[in-house]
Amino acid sequence: MASDILPACYGQLDPMQAERFESLDFITTVADAQHLMTVFLAMERLLRVPKIPKGCYSELWSPLWRWSLLVRRHDYCLPQHTRQGFLLTVIQLFAKIHRNCDVTAKAINATPGLRQLVARVWVILSRKTNAICADGARDDILDLLHHGLDIKNPEHLNDLIEGCGGSLVHFADVLVGFFTNLASNNADQSLRLMDGAFSVMGGTMDIRPEFPEVLRGRGFVRALVVMLRRIASHSPSTEYALDEACQGLLSNILPVPSEERIVEAIEAGLLQLIASAMQNPRLISEQLLKFALLDILCTYSVYRSVLARLSSAMVEVDATMDDTLASRSPVWELWIVFRDILSEMANTLRIHRAPNLPPTRACDNIECGLLPGKHDLKCCSRCETVFYCSTDCQRLDWRRGHKRMCAKIRTHFLQSPEIIAMQSSRDESFFRTVAFTAYHNNMAPILLEELSYILRYPDLRLPFVAFLNFDGGGVGIGGLTERNIAFGREIFGPMWYDHIARAAGTRGQNHLQLIFVFCSIESTKRIATHLFAIPKPRGVREALVALAMSGEVPPGVVEVAELNGVPAVTDRIEAIVKDQDLGWLERSGGVIKSGSTPSGLLCAPGEAEPGKIPVG
Repeated sequence: MASDILPACYGQLDPMQAERFESLDFITTVADAQHLMTVFLAMERLLRVPKIPKGCYSELWSPLWRWSLLVRRHDYCLPQHTRQGFLLTVIQLFAKIHRNCDVTAKAINATPGLRQLVARVWVILSRKTNAICADGARDDILDLLHHGLDIKNPEHLNDLIEGCGGSLVHFADVLVGFFTNLASNNADQSLRLMDGAFSVMGGTMDIRPEFPEVLRGRGFVRALVVMLRRIASHSPSTEYALDEACQGLLSNILPVPSEERIVEAIEAGLLQLIASAMQNPRLISEQLLKFALLDILCTYSVYRSVLARLSSAMVEVDATMDDTLASRSPVWELWIVFRDILSEMANTLRIHRAPNLPPTRACDNIECGLLPGKHDLKCCSRCETVFYCSTDCQRLDWRRGHKRMCAKIRTHFLQSPEIIAMQSSRDESFFRTVAFTAYHNNMAPILLEELSYILRYPDLRLPFVAFLNFDGGGVGIGGLTERNIAFGREIFGPMWYDHIARAAGTRGQNHLQLIFVFCSIESTKRIATHLFAIPKPRGVREALVALAMSGEVPPGVVEVAELNGVPAVTDRIEAIVKDQDLGWLERSGGVIKSGSTPSGLLCAPGEAEPGKIPVG
């Protein structure tokens, strides 16, 4: 009976014959696999009809919805490929009706089962590739998701999640699969589909704020970079077509901030994407390339894992990049600076691996003084911020005041997630090497800062603190002042004064270095800050104090710019630098450029060099 009614009904395109539609109730109650196949064939036939009388759409909705119930009830009766084809056919019919009347949106808003059905089709689309794109099913499903579902409605979102598998992890996997398989040769179509998916993501995040972290944990960063590279290879027609997607990428790698996500993006081809954008300036705007992507990669090159991936990726990019095209890019000169900084950081990595690297950490028992480098330092197991050469030193420092500070330091880190502690002693060790080599690379300007500090504050028993800012790869240098002592307290909490006291107890022999790594995009700033007490080269403090008291510095001259204009001062500073024994460096195979300051990535040729970091 059903096999006679359905094809005849839709072959004649006469859904107004109510008595025939009433017969569908029979199918709903007694349907088996054979009846489902009949329904499937009838729906396929209907879908191929170029135009259905507009008055028929509302009438088509009721049987169509009943058919979707059949699939949910009896899909186990059909082979998997038939079941998937049936679902896609259902959703395309829904979309066809939706484009001609508002009944679909209303029905979706009122029907949890249909929302779950939409989600199930989306699951299928997340596992398919080009063939589905050609059918237009992706457009249809996103059209329904975007217009038919109120994704900011918790009930609708729960139904969508339920249809994807029942949890945010399942939902995230569907999204990641959708981006992974977005392989259309039509770049503009892919961008449109991507925008729809971003809309769904945005609505989900408004209700479930934990969703971004779930996405990142399911490989979203990698999938997004792969998709962007794929779209870039097909040259979309819209200018700066990838900007919005790149902003979405940045929002997923910045909030951490974690080198793990940066590494994931690099391994997926982020550097190759930047190279493509340099050869095709229409893909990504100059501002985004300059102040976001290149800046972030360069900033994070201070991490071992990021540096290793960047170095490998740069070899591949250099081998494939068309320099003739890329040199026309407005960020070409910055790219050259970026490559130079990577080369310098690779040199730092070689130094770090050298077995004869001088000690970069002193015992945190201030009564111990300088550590000659013969002992293996152990960290405090509670706060993990101080180190000792022996149990005796740890015991003495515990009695001296670390017992009181230890709990406060631990509590401060737990309450201040913006302070990024090193994840392992190996990474922390490399960061100390970065600070150590940065100190030697910039020794002359740092010594001028310290001399200025001694002249301005002769009575202060505080150590000189060198602020090394790796924002954008360049090293900005600043010193501790009265007004930014409070600034350090805001960042480090109770450990700030404790570190200052420790360094002060060495009578200036411990050189305290404060390292900033800023990442900023769209007024969102994240800070990775590390405070190190590193042994100062022997005799440097005494030489600077002697210079300050020698009478060679004209009265009233205390600022760095003024001191830099006094030949006697600059000659003495140069002599102090030359007196340093850097034989260990030659033996390690590294190259230190004493007295020089690497150019900042954000400083284009012809612009002023980066100055002091903002520590006020």
